[in-house]
Amino acid sequence: MANSALTGNTSGLASATSPGLVGTSTQTFAGAKTFQDGLAFTSASLSNAQATILGLKQYLHGTTYNSGIAPTVSGSGITSITSGKFIPYQCQGGEWRLRFNIFAVYSPAVSSGTVNINLGVGVTFDVSCSISGLGLNAYSNGAAANIAWASVSGTVTNFIVSGDVSLSAKPTWAY
Repeated sequence: MANSALTGNTSGLASATSPGLVGTSTQTFAGAKTFQDGLAFTSASLSNAQATILGLKQYLHGTTYNSGIAPTVSGSGITSITSGKFIPYQCQGGEWRLRFNIFAVYSPAVSSGTVNINLGVGVTFDVSCSISGLGLNAYSNGAAANIAWASVSGTVTNFIVSGDVSLSAKPTWAY
């Protein structure tokens, strides 16, 4: 490293074995990285549990994970799920949240429906919320794990929704 961003002097800069000031060029550190409170990982991999807590592991509709359980999407009149992607993560205070993207297909076309997300036994959305816009009104039920919706502009065959919701607990299919 040729230069410190502060003094033009290379002494005291960080290295793989000695922490210090970081210069203006790229830093490379070998081995595992350990942070305060014991969170440790290598650049090559994280455990499934670590990646889940950090919100870095994506779970797919219909694929089995922890204990052979799969996150699934269902609902009356849904003929297929084109995409169902879920990213659970844990907040610093211990609360669990879920980011999701769902593309459900209805046949025949419908003007309203309910999309159910399997989070596991006893796990529900912690709070309710509403979504509106683009000819659609939707409501998530805080006592369940579903999204009830209604079209304000006629019938639809494709229902696409994404969100970030608070959960009552970690999904049972998540590591």
